[in-house]
Amino acid sequence: MMNTYVFPAVRSLVVEYLYKKKGLNQLEISRLLGISQSSVSRYLNRQRGVKSSVIMEIPGFREKLEELIEKLVRKEISGEELLCEVCKYLRETGYVKFVENRGQLAE
Repeated sequence: MMNTYVFPAVRSLVVEYLYKKKGLNQLEISRLLGISQSSVSRYLNRQRGVKSSVIMEIPGFREKLEELIEKLVRKEISGEELLCEVCKYLRETGYVKFVENRGQLAE
């Protein structure tokens, strides 16, 4: 389930942050994350990763994600490593089960 709901939600948040706060264009974002420009467009248009707001409710998640994005921008980690770090964080904090029908995270 992590792949089905969490990864797209995290990618959506990362794409939005890079686009709005870092001023990167879609092509730059696609290269940085290793995804297609079309995927970046879908994330920005809310056609993917629609449950991202739920993940942002996890205490401390926003700060952790921003820290990882800064490392990504400095090329200290890759897009895949960012996802791995997010998964580690979610496991460590106990937020690993996604309740599909409610769109909420369960401990």
